Amino acid sequence: MPTQTLLEGAVTFAAAGWSGSGFADDNLYLVDVPFGPITAGLDQSGLTTGIESLEFFPGSSGTVGGGSLGALLIDADSSADAFVNNYGHVTLYLSAAGGSGVINRFACGPNSRNYLMAGSFPLVVQDGGMLVINADFDMLQLNSGSLTVPYFATDADSAQLNGGKSEFSRVPTAVTINGGTHTIDADDAEGLSGKTLNLNGGYLVLISGAFPTVNLLGGTLDLSKARKVMVLGGAAATYSSACKVIRNDARVDVSAIIPTGSSRSSVGAATPI
Repeated sequence: MPTQTLLEGAVTFAAAGWSGSGFADDNLYLVDVPFGPITAGLDQSGLTTGIESLEFFPGSSGTVGGGSLGALLIDADSSADAFVNNYGHVTLYLSAAGGSGVINRFACGPNSRNYLMAGSFPLVVQDGGMLVINADFDMLQLNSGSLTVPYFATDADSAQLNGGKSEFSRVPTAVTINGGTHTIDADDAEGLSGKTLNLNGGYLVLISGAFPTVNLLGGTLDLSKARKVMVLGGAAATYSSACKVIRNDARVDVSAIIPTGSSRSSVGAATPI
């Protein structure tokens, strides 16, 4: 596949900023130099099948879009492996747009700042840096870094939180926590019917989020900051004494609270293991 590199100091993503003829279907784009800020050539939504990849390497630095400029509009699904990666010192405003409006895979690393503004992202992997998701996603994997998912992230299917720090107002259909520190404060307009919380490790502050199915197998569940009455596990719940609960400033074993109700939370239909 044709490969193009961004020119050092480039301020546009139009053809003048690249070593070749600029954005085209099925091409690969590499960025490993300081640039920008990129203020022109941000609308690349006219492609048909989309690019194969856009990759910011650790040697890159700069800003793409933002503010009144909006986001980089690009489609990256010319193959099943198509992707956009930001592992540079780069602030990136990005929307999946044009063609099918899909970026098959997005990944980011330390020193990056990323804003997914619109479109569809089947797979998002965060290995560091900062990420705000306002777009649709199917699978989110947080390994490190800081993540925010506002309520207007219109479709969120699955999140696997292995580390890092996150805040969710829009709650994915299934949330699995293996490590890190996380906060869920579901927007009052959001219904949680059919949603599942799996807590295997890490630390979860649950401010609002009445998950009908909960599996509490490890880590810490902090209910001390709950802002409304909640019923956890109303459909089904599995618990283990390996999971600790902080409730009204007291650390208790999960099994000690599951059979009882309170003004803040109760858990029903639990199956001990």
